Amino acid sequence: MAERRPRDPDRDPAGSEEELVEKAELVAFLRQRARDEELPWPAPWLRAHAALSVATGSWEQFSVAYSVGEDTDSLREILMDSIEDVVFGWSLAERAFGDAEWAKYEADQRRYPAWYHTRMTRVALAVAFNVEDAAFDRLVHASGDLALADRLVDRLIATRRPERPVSADLLFPSQYAKLDAVFDAAEDERPSALRAYVKSWATGKRAMHWFKGDGSANMGRWAFDAAGAAAALGIDDADVATMPFYPTDLATRQLRGTRPMEDRS
Repeated sequence: MAERRPRDPDRDPAGSEEELVEKAELVAFLRQRARDEELPWPAPWLRAHAALSVATGSWEQFSVAYSVGEDTDSLREILMDSIEDVVFGWSLAERAFGDAEWAKYEADQRRYPAWYHTRMTRVALAVAFNVEDAAFDRLVHASGDLALADRLVDRLIATRRPERPVSADLLFPSQYAKLDAVFDAAEDERPSALRAYVKSWATGKRAMHWFKGDGSANMGRWAFDAAGAAAALGIDDADVATMPFYPTDLATRQLRGTRPMEDRS
């Protein structure tokens, strides 16, 4: 196995391999548990919550894998697993909750920026990695009410689905207005608009419980949302390539032109 070269300059290379293995093993265990049809659950909604927690874990696995230096092919696999985790969790949730209960749950979750950030960024990277159409549509469905209530998410989806209606509302304007503004900018002004968002990225995320600006391994280290938007819009991101927190190689032309990821349904 080729030695990994951590992308995170503050990461201890000696501990990277162990950390990645531990995270992958934990996610695999939780995934198997959530999908075990024979395992007794006290209530269906508990299994739904367990399955959705796997989606969060696999998303954290993606961030750790990127930080420790996994190649883009491996990252594709982890992202696809994360997409299918959230799709599976959503399918259980739809069956476990009645319409009124689920609407209340979704409304409650939309109050939390970290919940929004994870869902929005997963959509952005699905666009960036050119996820196969059927899988992309399942992810959009599994994004739930968010996909119909937030302008930024709708705009990301519309880069793959031009007929997509776009909401007038932005759920968290204080944190994401600058990224939303990238879509409004003229094509030749988008690189500078992207730079303005990346420059403010860390400041806007420090209030989230998962953000650590000291290089610690967690899902808050990288501005995957900015890279996803750059790839979705075909922006020349050379101006932000060396900025802290920007995952340059997830928005390059090499990534934009790849074949669609396979459908695992």
